[in-house]
Amino acid sequence: MACAFQSVARAELGLSGDVAMKLASMLPEGQNYKIYTDNYFTCIPLVVQLLCPGIHYMGTARQVRLPNCNLAEEKSLKKSGRGSFDFGVEGNHNICAVKWFDNRAVTLVPSFAGPEPVQKIKCWDKATKTYIEVERPYILGTYNKFMGGVDLLYSFAAKYKFCIKSKWWYLYIFWHTIILALINAWLLYKRDCKALKILPKEMLNRRQFQAELADSLILVNTTPIKPKRG
Repeated sequence: MACAFQSVARAELGLSGDVAMKLASMLPEGQNYKIYTDNYFTCIPLVVQLLCPGIHYMGTARQVRLPNCNLAEEKSLKKSGRGSFDFGVEGNHNICAVKWFDNRAVTLVPSFAGPEPVQKIKCWDKATKTYIEVERPYILGTYNKFMGGVDLLYSFAAKYKFCIKSKWWYLYIFWHTIILALINAWLLYKRDCKALKILPKEMLNRRQFQAELADSLILVNTTPIKPKRG
């Protein structure tokens, strides 16, 4: 399409939107790609710009990044109960915003779907200590399906972290990359164990795997010290 990746003022998209546009520019046009992100990236100008080359978007959103989108307040949705939601549609580009309340409110902005059909799912209720049926807009299920792995990765990264202090910002990025590589290695290890039919109780958990890996790296290219004879 002729309008593919038009230049947009950085102030309009922000730093996060600028990064998303640069990454998306590597995708071929007109292939119906769909991008899923968290609220750090989501803003309406970014969603509009991605529509030009035919790339769809779905992400959680902060209310401050949705100007003139007056969705119901969280207190109002909470009063209506779990599963209640409100939505609005931006008329020029058919971009939808859906705010859904479960244990707390979450807002999603998709450019290719809406709340319908509403699905019924089972959720745990702490008060009654039983599973109850809760209504959930269609796009929540879609988002969880394709974004759930990323959220799980963030959860893994938050565990067993090595705390470092440095005045050099790029060291934090480097160390974060090492942690992600370690998590992926552990997941591959678990997959191989299942393929070899190793019992779960015999598999290393992540903390054990991390310790074993650290020991192996420390011992690389080391020369054993021979005890001196008296």
